[in-house]
Amino acid sequence: MKFTSGYVSGLQCAPTRAGLLSGKYQQRFGFYHNRDVFNKVFLPQVTMPQVLKKSGYRTGMIGKWHLGRSLEAEYPHRRGFDEFYGFLYGMRGYLAPAKGGRLMRNNEPVKEHFGYLTDFLNRKAVSFVNKHSGKTPFFLYVAYNAPHYPLEAKEEYLKQYNTGNPDRDKQLAMMASVDEGVGLILDALKKNGQYDNTMVIFLNDNGGEPKRGASNGKLREGKNSLYEGGPRVPFAVSWPGKIKAKQISSIPVTSLDLFATTVDVAGGKMPTDTTFDSKSMLPILFGKTDKPNHETLFWQQTKEGWALRHKNWKLISPKEKAKAGKLELYDLATDVSETTDLADKHPDIVKKLHELYKEWHSKNNPKASVRM
Repeated sequence: MKFTSGYVSGLQCAPTRAGLLSGKYQQRFGFYHNRDVFNKVFLPQVTMPQVLKKSGYRTGMIGKWHLGRSLEAEYPHRRGFDEFYGFLYGMRGYLAPAKGGRLMRNNEPVKEHFGYLTDFLNRKAVSFVNKHSGKTPFFLYVAYNAPHYPLEAKEEYLKQYNTGNPDRDKQLAMMASVDEGVGLILDALKKNGQYDNTMVIFLNDNGGEPKRGASNGKLREGKNSLYEGGPRVPFAVSWPGKIKAKQISSIPVTSLDLFATTVDVAGGKMPTDTTFDSKSMLPILFGKTDKPNHETLFWQQTKEGWALRHKNWKLISPKEKAKAGKLELYDLATDVSETTDLADKHPDIVKKLHELYKEWHSKNNPKASVRM
């Protein structure tokens, strides 16, 4: 099932990952910006793999972590993942010698050989599937860093593209390697007889960066932006034995709900000693409802910059205009590119939505990054 209104809870890498793995708006615990990873605010949070392990799942994480690296207690293998292969930093290069953080297996550095990083991650993902299929239920989180900069691609794919923009060509070639990896993982599931019985979820952690050759189609701007190009991402779910194929849904969905959805699939229970924003998507995925889990979705990266979507209305407090008290209002049903500001035309709607933001914001931890 492909969702045309799929969202993540952040506008950049780390905050989105914190929301995904905690099942709650990351602002609730003071995680607004990538730099907040150094404040260790994610460390006390209950994580998705920790809960899934209680249902007997073997948990694995491959790729980019970006949720803490100064203490071993922050490493993936201490945060619920039985097996980790990847890197702790927010970025690293793809070709040896690579720029950025070193590869790790749990808490041990990996001796690196020449090759392409995405290929390494693909092989490890397939190995995990082969190792555990038919033996134990498993949860695998494959966090590709491609096409995050530095823009480095395999020549065999790079030569297939000639858009006139070298950065765009590299982006496409890097995504081709990710596409290859997704295919290899699906093939491994089929080979092991687990394809029909496995839910596969595909999404990004934020919109692409146009300045680095990415394209978000009709959506305005991209990564780090409150406009649709920032939090609206590719979002698809496959479960051949349970979900009818080739469906397209316009229901707004959020990455926050993947926590409760996976726990629901596993037959587990959400912890009751903390507050979650996550709700199971199974009723939507099974066609039992056409209503979204959340009537309103929120985003905030800085003190001045925030946005919300309520039904088809989008209210934005742009960072650069916030000091003047300027709010913008868009009707996403007719203006997905956010070209026509309707705030002056509908002050009553602006007021109503602003009150929704204030109520949401009052429940969050205000101790955000220094940009707040």
